[in-house]
Amino acid sequence: MRNEEKIVTLIDRALDHDRAKLTPRDLDFLTGVRDVFRRYDSLSMAQKNAAVAVLKHIGRWTT
Repeated sequence: MRNEEKIVTLIDRALDHDRAKLTPRDLDFLTGVRDVFRRYDSLSMAQKNAAVAVLKHIGRWTT
């Protein structure tokens, strides 16, 4: 599994199970990142970094 796929999998889980922890801005951003990945099968470095920051904030990202 590529890093991008891992990020999108965690985004899917966060959107399904941690919606209460997400701000409206984070919710819109993560939904957009997921849609971009599904359309283009890749993410920019800035999108990856921002998504990881949001996932860390809600406790979904562990290194």
